[in-house]
Amino acid sequence: MPVLRNARHERMAQLLAQGKSATEAYAEAGYKQNSGNAIRLKGNESISARRAEIQQAVEQRVIDGAVAKKEDILRILYDLASTPNGDKWVRASDKRAAAVDYARLRGWVIERTEQANVGDFENLSDLEAAREIKKQRDELDRLHQVAEELAARAH
Repeated sequence: MPVLRNARHERMAQLLAQGKSATEAYAEAGYKQNSGNAIRLKGNESISARRAEIQQAVEQRVIDGAVAKKEDILRILYDLASTPNGDKWVRASDKRAAAVDYARLRGWVIERTEQANVGDFENLSDLEAAREIKKQRDELDRLHQVAEELAARAH
């Protein structure tokens, strides 16, 4: 959608896209303060469409910038990790850290952490551990069933 022909409408759409309230945008766009007219104009189809277009363009620029930054970081990490051995400015530990960070950013590393409290099963016999596992599995099954019921109600 091109820029709106009415300059005040365009300004209102821009201000709404920035997060201003209808009343603020209306006044800053050059109109005399009137909250009823501000809300009516905010609902104008062309202003709403233009505001959505502006917001979408801003979001796309943010996403593009984030991708560019990630690619820059990946390139730097790759260059550091592939520095020849013997370079007096780069230690082996720095190269290893760069390689690990590079792999994480690429999604090649899966981080795993223990969810239970450390040592929860340490002092249990095999039978007690099996009972505890069954109890936790039953609880997960119950929660899964509740989630399915809620999802069914939502549809």
